[in-house]
Amino acid sequence: MKRRSIATVINLAMSFGLGAVLLTAATKAAKSAPAKKKKEGVFKSPRIEIGLEPIYSGKRVLDFTPFADALPKMTASKAAALDKTLLTGTITDIYRLVEAGKLTFEQLTLYYLYRIKRYDVGKLQSVGELNPVALDIARERDAEWKAGKRRGALHGIPVLLKDNIGTGDGLHNTAGVKALVEERADRDAFLVTRLREAGAIILGKANMSEWAYWMSSKAPSGFSANGGQVRNPYGKYDPSGSSSGSAVAAAANLATVTVGSETTGSITSPSSANTVVGIKPSLGVVSRDRIIPICDYMDTAGPITRTVTDAAILLGALSGSDANDSITAKATSLHGKDFTAYLKADGLRGARIGVPVPSDPTLPKKKTQFLQFDQSILATLREAGAELIEVPLDLAISPFAESDEKPYLAVLSYGFRAGVNQYLAATNSRVKSVAEIVAFNQADPTNRVPYGQDLVEGSENIKLTEAEYHTLAQGLAETRQKLIRQVLNDYRLDALITNGSSFSPIYCPPGFPALTVPAGYKRGRPFGITFVGDYLSEPTLIRLGYAFEQTTQARRSPRLETTKASPRSTRKKK
Repeated sequence: MKRRSIATVINLAMSFGLGAVLLTAATKAAKSAPAKKKKEGVFKSPRIEIGLEPIYSGKRVLDFTPFADALPKMTASKAAALDKTLLTGTITDIYRLVEAGKLTFEQLTLYYLYRIKRYDVGKLQSVGELNPVALDIARERDAEWKAGKRRGALHGIPVLLKDNIGTGDGLHNTAGVKALVEERADRDAFLVTRLREAGAIILGKANMSEWAYWMSSKAPSGFSANGGQVRNPYGKYDPSGSSSGSAVAAAANLATVTVGSETTGSITSPSSANTVVGIKPSLGVVSRDRIIPICDYMDTAGPITRTVTDAAILLGALSGSDANDSITAKATSLHGKDFTAYLKADGLRGARIGVPVPSDPTLPKKKTQFLQFDQSILATLREAGAELIEVPLDLAISPFAESDEKPYLAVLSYGFRAGVNQYLAATNSRVKSVAEIVAFNQADPTNRVPYGQDLVEGSENIKLTEAEYHTLAQGLAETRQKLIRQVLNDYRLDALITNGSSFSPIYCPPGFPALTVPAGYKRGRPFGITFVGDYLSEPTLIRLGYAFEQTTQARRSPRLETTKASPRSTRKKK
């Protein structure tokens, strides 16, 4: 396979999230392959028919037994009546219905359970596990509301968590992998505690790409041995990883809001691919406590929702200072902030937005595709009052140079092994190490790792010291921090815009924030634009993103009635 330039790697991030920055591994693995194999490996994901699954056994089945008596109360006609508000409404609209006596939190929870059973099981496959006591919690929230008690901004609101975020309520925490299928966290992650304090109902866990897309370079986005293949609700498009389940569940309205996580593009990329809103927060705004990791220099959880309004509400609830995560001390100025104060419909007026362009206009289009913007989007920004400034980027210098790929991959590889080993020890897991996981998978690869585990094996075998890891990671962070800040300062910008997650390998290493907003559809396929800013610039990004959302009204609900059950693959094992 021909070696990819860093520009192409960044472009692929739009489709693959985290997978886009590990592509050197796939490239090397396939370098000596014959010509007919060029479409193999991680690069094949946009071209495969998403929905097909390899033949294997052991996929988890959603258990609706705890809701068997209550579910018949949510009839098709009742659900259709709620659709009129809930398909496009916000948390604020939900509370209006509750205040008017037209909705209870129990009914709201049943509504989502009804939709999951109807549209997700065997179809979208975005939900990996249901909380058996979700309805009990909803009834408690109803009683509290009736008594005049409001826990917080998410009182009675059902939330789905990505299946790498630990809870202490009996739900499993598996990262989608068979080796952890029976594992549970020893306690709530700090962000889950924050959600409960805000009154949220943990509805269950969202399916995800295995190990947050760090299992196999040959796997499609959104596949896990535990949950199967997540499918894009808009058609046979890549659902993108690794927070594919969270994004699809949000898009299909299977919960009011969802939580994803990102190392490099795993919130922004699936948000773009499924026409929802995603916020990748500044590192430290949301605690990393009890989240199965990849790289402590970049990992963070964040909101995935249908609207910027709900994303702002959810981000405020998730944020907070955590003694178990020292990085949160750097972001105290945003902890507990009411981000809804920045929802300004005219928020683009007077804003200076940087539009990246290649400094060398003679470069072939395939090398600069990730910098090609839809002209109607640029026109909309101008019409909303923004001033667009072209920002030339030299693709021959770091962090765009090919020489930057190897250290990036090394940082993720070492970070994964060190982080997962620490997580397993901290949670008293029965599985003790990455080495043990590799051996477990090798004992039954057909059913445990249908696409292989080359990335996990690469992490286990990487020859890198802890000191070298920190040196490389800090170097990546510093070069990218310098690039972004220099551009923002030199051009006096409020933010940069990018296509989907195309700049995630640039803004993630320094821990900078990004906000993705639906921008439209190209021949039916969703796409979004992403606003990128300096550290702790979430208020500015929310202001810009909300104004863009309100100006374009680009998002459309998917037509789920046409979603077919996922066929089994007949592809032969290799």
